[in-house]
Amino acid sequence: MLVETGVDQCFIWVEGLDKRDTGQDTYEKITRFVKAVSDAGIDPHFYYADYFGTMLHHAGLSGVTYGTMWGEEGEETVEGTSGGGALSRYYVPQMKDFLKIPATVELQQLADAPMCDCRVCSNQFDSWIDLAEREEDDDENIQTPIKKHHLVTRYKQIREVEDQDLGETIDECREDFNEYVSPFNAANQISPSKKVDYLPIWVNAIENELN
Repeated sequence: MLVETGVDQCFIWVEGLDKRDTGQDTYEKITRFVKAVSDAGIDPHFYYADYFGTMLHHAGLSGVTYGTMWGEEGEETVEGTSGGGALSRYYVPQMKDFLKIPATVELQQLADAPMCDCRVCSNQFDSWIDLAEREEDDDENIQTPIKKHHLVTRYKQIREVEDQDLGETIDECREDFNEYVSPFNAANQISPSKKVDYLPIWVNAIENELN
């Protein structure tokens, strides 16, 4: 119907697509939908996209939107939202997710990972400990650098996926999961309710529908 009316692009918003609550079957349906839209000659774009939205490039997705804050899903509401200070969340590229800064520091130390070398972090922080100390210092505004880190890191991930074939994206995601699942489960600063099984779910959904 969209093709018949002359529509050549569309914007997709899957309400409440939370990586911790969404099953593989839902991700498979989204992948099929995006591919069907693309195959029909319509350029689809994705609102509120986490890394799964980036992976949908291989299904024909033309672009994603993401903001500076740590929320990566949205729901329609007619109620007002309360104010309050912004929470400090650091985007961990290997996990494709945000963590509180103390949890980030512990995780990266357990994984024996070097400090992030993005242009923001390399200019702002000497080490993971330095990141933690900066957050504890009330005189330092940590929000600006960690927002910028998120923006430049997501942009880099998008460009990387665009330059990869499907197999390379899947392999990289699996490698990150295998490398980080043990440190993630061992980290005391990460809540036991926080899971990382969304990574293999994304991989399986994409692989089942596109291979």
